[in-house]
Amino acid sequence: MEIRETLKRRKALQEITKIKIAQQDEEIAEITGIIDEKQKDVNDRLKRVEAARQLNVHEDDKHRRLGRINAAHKAKMDFIEEKYDYKSQAKGMALQDFKELVESNIGVNSALSPFQLKLAEVQKEI
Repeated sequence: MEIRETLKRRKALQEITKIKIAQQDEEIAEITGIIDEKQKDVNDRLKRVEAARQLNVHEDDKHRRLGRINAAHKAKMDFIEEKYDYKSQAKGMALQDFKELVESNIGVNSALSPFQLKLAEVQKEI
């Protein structure tokens, strides 16, 4: 009789335990869903950060390369200005030479206009 009572109590306890386990399984499923959503968001953000880092590295390399080119051009220009004798060459220049120089400057200015507009937009964004 004592064994029957113990068995009866154990079966009741087993049913209660099954109910608790089912509740815990539901909670685990909900939490797992939340974790999956957050992990997906984290992965998306990591992809964007990685893309931004790659762009940053590319732009940094581009900036360094253009800086070296600019430094070389400045050194070349300084050398030419220091060594070039303007007095002897100006006598042999014709009016057409000056017109070509003006046209060249206009061409450079028109080429730089889109860059200046883009730079102004970037400065506004910053």
